[in-house]
Amino acid sequence: MEWLFDSDVLTTLLIAALFPLTRWILDRTAYHYVTSSIFGLPVDSPNYAKFKESLYKMLVQVAFTVAIFSHRHKPWFGDPKLCYSDCMSIPCVDQVTTVAERFIYRLEGAFYLQAIPMLFLWETKRHDRWQIFAHHVATVILIGYSYYLNILHIGILVLACHEINDIFLEMAKMARYAALPEWTSTVLLIGFAVSWLVTRIY
Repeated sequence: MEWLFDSDVLTTLLIAALFPLTRWILDRTAYHYVTSSIFGLPVDSPNYAKFKESLYKMLVQVAFTVAIFSHRHKPWFGDPKLCYSDCMSIPCVDQVTTVAERFIYRLEGAFYLQAIPMLFLWETKRHDRWQIFAHHVATVILIGYSYYLNILHIGILVLACHEINDIFLEMAKMARYAALPEWTSTVLLIGFAVSWLVTRIY
């Protein structure tokens, strides 16, 4: 159980605790203003909470994407084969990682870790709740295990492929919740489909 007191684990747990607190503050200030004043959704509307939920997720994914693409100047970012160039064994103790790379991993791990209880304590009840729960658990395990193996470079590229297209998905949901013209959500869903094909398939 010594791993529980590891500084990386403690930092991740601290960040995980800060996510709901930050969301709670923004939910009652900026998110409320955007939802009710800019998009005109009444507080008692069934889509009010859903819109704020998608706004929160979209902004988190934008922040993650910006942080990830700040590493685009690294040689391994453009050539995945280089992600393993200095990996002589598993765990990959020879791979040199920066503080920023490790922080991105902790940030992502913390987000999906806190998303597990928040799915039941905060999120809107959905029919696919248990599928999302399984997704979050699997994501935390994959992030944690790849962090332990120290294969962060390829892991960051995988995270990039997963975060980008979800931005379009959440924006499409917001367009639907705000009753924007039908073409708005259609264009965003097309953007989601194209980005999904590029990042997940190609």
